[in-house]
Formats: sequence, structure tokens, C-alpha cells
Amino acid sequence: MWALLELPGIGRHPRRSSRDLQPLSGGRGGVVSNPAAVLFIAAIVALDQLTKWLVSASMTVGQSIDIVPDFFALTYVRNPGAAFG
Repeated sequence: MWALLELPGIGRHPRRSSRDLQPLSGGRGGVVSNPAAVLFIAAIVALDQLTKWLVSASMTVGQSIDIVPDFFALTYVRNPGAAFG
């Protein structure tokens, strides 16, 4: 590999331009055509919302519950910011 600012030397092969990028989905515009994938994503979103509701309904802010002792705990925190809310 050439150094970043090195000029091509004599006897080196000139660089060729790369091929044009090919579309990944065949031009479908990002439409998901797999119903199983859509159902899986919907189930994950529903599970996420259910766990958030259960935590807010049954825990107080700052409370922790040990799921796996000394390894994994569920702690209820609030984030008033836009990220990760």
C-alpha cells in the first residue's frame, strides 16, 4: 500500500477506478418484503414497550432488582433528554 502522500513511482501499476456501486436491494427502495422480519421487528418493539410500562408501573426511580445476582440488575432511571428515551 502506498503512503498517503507518496506520488506513484516508476514501474508501479497505476490505480484503476473502482466499479460503480451496485444497489443492494435491486432498486426496491428499501421496502421490506419479508413478512417474518416485519413480525419479528414488531414483536421486539412491543416487548420493549411492555417492559418499559412494567418497570414504570411497578418500580420507583432509582430502585434496582437483581436479575442475576452480582452480574445483572435492572435499575429504573429516567432520562429527560431526547436520546435513549
